[in-house]
Amino acid sequence: MIRHILTSGWSVFCLVTLLACLSLIHCGRGTHPTATAPHNVAWPLELPRRLSGTLGEIRGTSMHYGIDVKTNGRNGYRVKAIADGEIQSLISKPWGYGKGIYLRHDDEYMSVYGHLDAFENQSQNLNDLVALLHVLYLDKSVFFSPKHHPLPFKKGETIAYTGETGSGYPHLHLEFRKGKEYLNPLAMFPADDDKAPVITAIILCREKGNTTIEETMLKLTSKKQEKENRITTTSPVTLIPGEKYFFK
Repeated sequence: MIRHILTSGWSVFCLVTLLACLSLIHCGRGTHPTATAPHNVAWPLELPRRLSGTLGEIRGTSMHYGIDVKTNGRNGYRVKAIADGEIQSLISKPWGYGKGIYLRHDDEYMSVYGHLDAFENQSQNLNDLVALLHVLYLDKSVFFSPKHHPLPFKKGETIAYTGETGSGYPHLHLEFRKGKEYLNPLAMFPADDDKAPVITAIILCREKGNTTIEETMLKLTSKKQEKENRITTTSPVTLIPGEKYFFK
């Protein structure tokens, strides 16, 4: 057990990266790309547009390809299709996006919804379908793409429920793609924020194979000393030699 103090060069770099990411959230409209996006879309949640992550953040050795929407620390909110579409793929695994939906809108556009608690089970019985696939394949990981029987949804229809599967605390991961290009969902769903960020905690992530396998929340305290301001954490942390770690 050690007391982890954020004063080493690597730790300071991670903290500066975190501050930069939070500043992007604060910028709101200023972070939108110039790529075009369809206008006839609907916000997928019956919740305010409060974000905990944005497109382009560095997560370990990979890039964050969408936005993370806060869900008040709770699971089970309805997730709705942002536009008419058909299921491209369903995934269900213990890591990464956890339970997720890839919804194809036409030949160009696709939306992705990750870390779901459950799939809808009324219109297309997706939850029963995935549960059956787990049993048939005797595998904790399922990746399913319907080929001969389309699974369509209309804009605003419930497709799933928010959760925390795969990685992270309760939230919805939302992506929007055009072919192989990742579009910024904020271009369609502006989420202005006029409050400066206050960092009260960071999350120490342990990574294996480019996938986060463990997360530990570290509460922060700010101490003003004679010549410097120091942010420290008194949370006990056990670091495993040889493992990769990063902050978010």
